[in-house]
Amino acid sequence: RPYKVLRIDGSDLGGRNPFKLVAAGLREARDNMGRTTIVVVGESFANATPGFLVLVGFADTAQGDVGHGEDLLDHACSLARQD
Repeated sequence: RPYKVLRIDGSDLGGRNPFKLVAAGLREARDNMGRTTIVVVGESFANATPGFLVLVGFADTAQGDVGHGEDLLDHACSLARQD
């Protein structure tokens, strides 16, 4: 499933509310926050600039997609175990 992505620069959210940013920046989200999934992850951008990625998805219950960010988790921690 594709996600839309918003970028936030800084070592913390600094009072920025990801839910409000998504609602303000994406009409589809603003029109129906009830089916909007938001995942916030820390990121290190070019030149080690700290920040966050806000991943935004939308549920489609007619297709069995309940719209939760848990789909992005690596429950087996397979990346951590790679040599």
